[in-house]
Amino acid sequence: MNKAEKENQERILELTELWYEYVNKDYHKDKDCHWYIEQTWSYGNLPYYTVLYYGYVYEMPKKLFGKKYYTYEDAEKALLKLILSAFREEIKWSKIVLNAEEAEWDAVTRDSAEWLLARKGILYELRFDKSRSR
Repeated sequence: MNKAEKENQERILELTELWYEYVNKDYHKDKDCHWYIEQTWSYGNLPYYTVLYYGYVYEMPKKLFGKKYYTYEDAEKALLKLILSAFREEIKWSKIVLNAEEAEWDAVTRDSAEWLLARKGILYELRFDKSRSR
């Protein structure tokens, strides 16, 4: 494993741990905690990789379904972007929850939103700081 692959894996581990902590604060299904890089071998060609998320919490953009990556490292980079995109969407949602009338959302939902917004700095670091270790 080269240095870039190791850094990508460390960032993915940290992001998926934060994602698990976040979705675990409210009702969720097990599939909400799994992110995939799938390898496909076909017709005697070299493999390609696809990045997938089947959970309910975040809706993976349709344009990414079936998108092919021809190196594992590129697939890892795409997975990092996908997880960060999920967090960006949830941060937007959290702001909506906290800006709404208190009666519109239950305490668990408001606590989840507060928890996520308190970690925006960590997510920002994980997006840009490739040398950050676990």
